[in-house]
Amino acid sequence: MVTVLGIDGGQSGSRLQLRMPDGAVVSWRDAGIPPGMTPRQAMTGPLLDSVVRKVSDAELDRPTVVGAGLTGFHGGAADAAEVLDVWSDALGVRRLSLTDDAVSSYLGALGDTSGVVVAAGTGVTVLASNGAGCVRVNGWGPTLGDEGGGYWIGQEGLRSAYRWLDGRGGSERLATAAREAFGTLTELPGTLAASADRVAMIASFSRHVAAAAHDLDPEATRIWSDAGHELATAALAALRRLDDGGAQEPGPAAGAAQISWNGSLFEAGELLSGPFRQAIRAAMPDARIVGPRADALHGALELTRRDTITRFGALIDTAEIGRDSSC
Repeated sequence: MVTVLGIDGGQSGSRLQLRMPDGAVVSWRDAGIPPGMTPRQAMTGPLLDSVVRKVSDAELDRPTVVGAGLTGFHGGAADAAEVLDVWSDALGVRRLSLTDDAVSSYLGALGDTSGVVVAAGTGVTVLASNGAGCVRVNGWGPTLGDEGGGYWIGQEGLRSAYRWLDGRGGSERLATAAREAFGTLTELPGTLAASADRVAMIASFSRHVAAAAHDLDPEATRIWSDAGHELATAALAALRRLDDGGAQEPGPAAGAAQISWNGSLFEAGELLSGPFRQAIRAAMPDARIVGPRADALHGALELTRRDTITRFGALIDTAEIGRDSSC
């Protein structure tokens, strides 16, 4: 029995959980991975610092095995090995696995079974697997992709506010919310352009768009409906690519696959999951839409168990003291 640590590292925030052999569990939140910082830098900088502080301040057991799902992680041959060296020196960690948060979201939602999982927070990544291979869709960042994610919703809400400001339609309700959140709208474009936290600031406005939609503002409702359809489109595209041989080898037909989701954006409930399910069923009536079994933090903890993961291959980078780095 060993002490294990799971890390769910996102753009807007990170969640960490320490599980000890006696069954005790300690969970906490910390800042997200800062803009411009690589996942490897985050693991050897602020995320490691967060664990060292927590272990020291609360007099907790030090983790022996670590699993981390990190936004933007695409892996390199030495990533896990280099991170493990630093964590071993600081905490005595013996084994460490790194992966993208799409994989940890998938593991949380569906475990080691076939299907597709939409991971939606500030950004969006979709991962599909049929046991023979994997297909990844979107995850291209706020400039080139991430349609339907928190940043996209926040940006669409602000665009609607500025359309109302110009007299081009839009939503007065969203314009009022934008002023309450950010101040004078004529100054906001300059503020955002100069801010290193621009993505997080815009994504935070998605909460105001949700509040307006709950108040039946038609523009806000449309934005959330469009977001659900964007996420469904990405999930269906991933399944089609699996069905067409986008994975390394053919596997079960798309119609037999499970479709699930994970991520903070789905905390909006029916506002998002309703149009998401509707769009899936309109295109694939026999789709097996299932709620997630657990979240991405649970998926990160699954990375600490050798015998639970068989399908993700090189998407998971693992290193262990006394063994060669393996995928």
